[in-house]
Amino acid sequence: SSDLLVSASPSFARIHLTDASYVNPINAPVFLMLMRKHIQGGRISAVSQLNGDRILTIDITAQDELGVTHPYTLYYEAMGRHSNLTLVRDGRIIDAIRHVTYDMSRVRQALPGLPWQLPPVQEKTAPENADPAWLQERLLEESGPVKQALSRYISGLSGVSAGELCYRMTGSTQTDLSQISPESFCDRLCLFLHTLPQRFAPSILRDDEGGNLDVFAFPYLSFPPDRQKPCRSLSEAVRLLYDQKDRQDRMNQRGQGTVAVLSRRVRAHEALAVLRQESSLHEIELPARAADVAVSDALRADLAIEIHADAAVEY
Repeated sequence: SSDLLVSASPSFARIHLTDASYVNPINAPVFLMLMRKHIQGGRISAVSQLNGDRILTIDITAQDELGVTHPYTLYYEAMGRHSNLTLVRDGRIIDAIRHVTYDMSRVRQALPGLPWQLPPVQEKTAPENADPAWLQERLLEESGPVKQALSRYISGLSGVSAGELCYRMTGSTQTDLSQISPESFCDRLCLFLHTLPQRFAPSILRDDEGGNLDVFAFPYLSFPPDRQKPCRSLSEAVRLLYDQKDRQDRMNQRGQGTVAVLSRRVRAHEALAVLRQESSLHEIELPARAADVAVSDALRADLAIEIHADAAVEY
């Protein structure tokens, strides 16, 4: 069986199934404790995507301590630094993993006790609902690159995906709106979008050195096929991508910690050198040697901590 991984990280937000094992923190975060209180042992009854955008609703039924069954909805928003996870019952927020106050957003707050509100509605269509006449009307009002217009009016499209759609329809990712026939373009594009489920073949895009760059739900003709590694599922592809990102991020953080330790010790040696210059050699000689030993011992201790932390991390 697989577990559902949900991350509202500003940098690595994602949701997918995983077979990997993760160590629970000794001291659980407050939001996790609240989730356990309300929905532990509950049953997921439905999962849906809102208007093709990066918002999922997870409907859950769970019993309270008295055995009374309650319906809950877990709203997941993968919105970069605005990503959030919110538990709602009877239309009101029980809590959110990231609180949003009035000072942070006058349009939409996320605080316990407030009514749950959807993000402001955008003039976009979900890919499966794309209508040629509607899309043609919007494109006629636009100018500039086709892929930018597609990102503006089709929900859930990244820049790379918009470029792929442009490539499939025109043979280039850089086509301008002035170069297309809007009616023919929109007819062919909507037909392609409606048949996307039949084209499902997840893969992960790799760079020339074998590093993971992106996840594709179907083959992208705008990238070399030998750089697209097929995966058994979309969840597997997402896991491979973000496991690498997580490892790199942790290594960068530890590297920054080691640099900070070395910088502190270099400054200590520099300060000691200044003291030697300001004092007579006879007065400073013995204390300076003692200080050198103390600084060197402290440096070795700090580096030992860094090395031990590196060795303790499991990938």
